[in-house]
Order: sequence, then C-alpha cells, then structure tokens
Amino acid sequence: MALSKGAGHVDAGGTTIHEYATRAGLVFAYTWDGPTSPNLRKLLGERFPTFQSHAVTTDAHARASLHAGRVAQSDFVVEAGGRMRAYVGRAWLPGAVPPGVSIDDLR
Repeated sequence: MALSKGAGHVDAGGTTIHEYATRAGLVFAYTWDGPTSPNLRKLLGERFPTFQSHAVTTDAHARASLHAGRVAQSDFVVEAGGRMRAYVGRAWLPGAVPPGVSIDDLR
C-alpha cells in the first residue's frame, strides 16, 4: 500500500494527531483523538473557513449531548465530534487518497 501513517504528535491539549501521506510525501489526511479538540484552523489551513461555515450537528440528540460536524466538499471532507474530554475526528482530501486505501482505515 502506498501509504505512510506518521507516528503522531500530541498537541498542547493532549490530543494525538496523526498525519497520513503517500510514499511521495503528499499529506492527504489527518486523524485526531484526545481530551481536547485540536486547532482545526491550523490543521485545515485555507479550508477552515469553509468547514466552519458548513459544520452542523447531525440531529437534535447530537446537539444535546455531542459536538458533531461533517462537511463534505468536492475537495475535502471533515468529520469531527465528541463530548467533553473525548474528541475524535478526521479530515481528508478525497482526490488524493491513494488507490487501495479505505477512508475507514484512517483512525
């Protein structure tokens, strides 16, 4: 498989962030898991304003108990959610995911 998963780094809030790249070095995805939400502005870069303006909670139950959002654009997808001290998410570029790599494998 033409995929490299970084060892991950822990941000200032204690959240582990993994970077996924092709063997050629193109970063096509990030995943995160930890007690705080990562700095999505930093991770998403120029795509952050689009994520921020389109992120919505999925249903009334989610609004009551979770912070969940999903933004699916043609050039990027972000799924983020969780509750206090338990945040998870992933962001990826659909057009850059290598053949044979399943988004479901990005955890």
